[in-house]
Amino acid sequence: MALVGTMTLGFTVTMAGCRMVELYHSPRVEPTWAELAPSITREEDRVALTARATRFDDALDAAKDVLFPLSVAQLVLGVAMMLFAMRAMAARPGARHLVMQAVVVQAGLSFAAHWAAPEVQRAQLELNLARTVAASKAGSSTRAAMPAAERAIHQVPIIALLIEATFAGLVVLALTRRGARAFFDGRDIVSER
Repeated sequence: MALVGTMTLGFTVTMAGCRMVELYHSPRVEPTWAELAPSITREEDRVALTARATRFDDALDAAKDVLFPLSVAQLVLGVAMMLFAMRAMAARPGARHLVMQAVVVQAGLSFAAHWAAPEVQRAQLELNLARTVAASKAGSSTRAAMPAAERAIHQVPIIALLIEATFAGLVVLALTRRGARAFFDGRDIVSER
C-alpha cells in the first residue's frame, strides 16, 4: 500500500511541477472573466477579483528565481518517485531505499517551497477565495461569513504540509518494518519466526 501511495504522490507532485513550469514558461495574458469566475454579476466582485489576480501574478513574478527551480525539482522528483515505486513493486534490489529517500526528499522540498515563497501561496489562496465570493449566489449571509473563511483558508497549506510529512513518515515506517525488509531482501519471513 505504501508503494501505491508513493506512486500516487509521485504523480501528483509531477503534475504540480508541470503546472508551475508551464505557468512560468507561458507568456502572461490577462485572464478573461470566463476563466476567473464565469458567473460574476457584481462590479465590486470584478474589481476584487482583478486585484487578487494581479497580486497573484506579481507574487509569481517576484518568486520566479526560487519557485521555478523548485518546480523543476518537483517535476523530476515526482517522476523518480513513480519509477522507484515501480522498481520496488518488482522487488528490485535497492529500490526500497530509493523510495524512502525520494519520499523524504519530497517532504523536504514541500517545506522548502512553502517557506521560500509564502506570498505566492497567500496570493493564490486569496484569489481562490475571491473566486468563491464572486461565484456565490447566496448574497449577504455568505459574504458575512467570508472573513472567517478567509482566516481558515490560510491554514490549508500548513495542514497540507503536515499531511505530506505524515505520509512520508508512514511510508518510511512501512518500508522499514521487518516484513517489508524481508520481502525486499528476498528472505522467507516464515522461516525467521
